[in-house]
Amino acid sequence: MPARPARHRLLSGSCSSARSFDPRFLPTLGRPRAVALHFARCDQLATGLTPVRVRPCWAHKLPTLLQKRRFPAQLLARLNSDSGSPLRGKIRTPTTPSGIVQDNSILKMLENSLSDGLLYRYRDPETNQSDVESMLQIVKSFWKAASIVFPKAWGLPPAKSRLMHGAGIVSMGYLMDAIGERFRDAKIPHEEQFRHDLLPLVDVCRWTDGYWDFGPGVKRKWNEVQNTPKDIQMLANYLMVQYKALVWSRPQS
Repeated sequence: MPARPARHRLLSGSCSSARSFDPRFLPTLGRPRAVALHFARCDQLATGLTPVRVRPCWAHKLPTLLQKRRFPAQLLARLNSDSGSPLRGKIRTPTTPSGIVQDNSILKMLENSLSDGLLYRYRDPETNQSDVESMLQIVKSFWKAASIVFPKAWGLPPAKSRLMHGAGIVSMGYLMDAIGERFRDAKIPHEEQFRHDLLPLVDVCRWTDGYWDFGPGVKRKWNEVQNTPKDIQMLANYLMVQYKALVWSRPQS
């Protein structure tokens, strides 16, 4: 048998922390992901890497990146296990294979809100500390309200309900942020406020049947909306336009 290739380690000048990483695989959200070499310029593909001591030190950047990805995963785990969570047991993970909602969809919804949405307000950028319980209370309240407002679409497999589909989960996350902005004076938006603002959208949502009317000449059957960036943006824009027209200017309850 041919000899196994030597195992190379990531080196970056005199940075000792970089030597502890195997560049082939690093754990991200519990899954091994291949790590590609970073080229600062396209011509490096032809001319080769820059001298060792001037290469970017990924060892110092990785902890921050991994931490940013780890935190939404921690929120997801609580949403999937807490007794008061409407999403309890509904998120498909390696430990909950019977879940109906893909974990990546929930993670994307959380990441969007944490980066520049409602949940971002509950993070301290200076200390990087987060009010985890408030964040969880908000997300639980929103999805509890959604389950009450859209009972026929709740709890079904994604193939039978676009509310539980990746496109619906991510798009509804933007709606959660918008409702939170409308009730900005409230320290933490509660379930009744979410429910109050979701109710007017019942007649314009087609989670399980009918056709989405996305504008002149753009109609899509309910199950033709796919989990793609283009369709997610189209659905999210539609929900936001409807929300602005039907709810935004109304008095708060």
